[in-house]
Amino acid sequence: MDQQQFNMRIILFSLLLVLGLYSCRNKSTVEYFGPLPAPDTEFLEARDTMLEVGLRYLEKHFVPQEYVVVESYPDCEGCVCSWSQTFEKGISYTYNDCGIAGYEIEMSFDLPDLEVAHLRQLCESLFCCPSNFWNADSTRFEPADGDAGCYIEILSDTRPLRLKYFCSL
Repeated sequence: MDQQQFNMRIILFSLLLVLGLYSCRNKSTVEYFGPLPAPDTEFLEARDTMLEVGLRYLEKHFVPQEYVVVESYPDCEGCVCSWSQTFEKGISYTYNDCGIAGYEIEMSFDLPDLEVAHLRQLCESLFCCPSNFWNADSTRFEPADGDAGCYIEILSDTRPLRLKYFCSL
């Protein structure tokens, strides 16, 4: 992948994400998120892309600790495709855009009092997407048509609880 293809890919995903969040710009409901700080109205109104909203939320509420580059594109010097950022209290954020299907982001929360219901509320608040709905067991926030769009999944089979999100065209 050359630099031009890399830039075009970023532009396409950003456009998809901006369109998804545009319709939610005025949503300002603040609910109970357990041990997680609730995103304030100003933060929710200022969000611009789904790609960065999770990271911005963590940066605002938790002290960053370590940033690690996991992988770079082999044919594009300086183009990082996977990295990880840890935060205080056992929280981490991992970004991966090395595959051809699109990017994938995972937020991991090792907080003892955190429940799945708290992550569900955080999803609905941070990733407001009017075309998305929870699946039958409320673990996946996905487009109603099950096709292109942004998917958010709560992985709760083991601790720490994890939020994984990705968008597809």
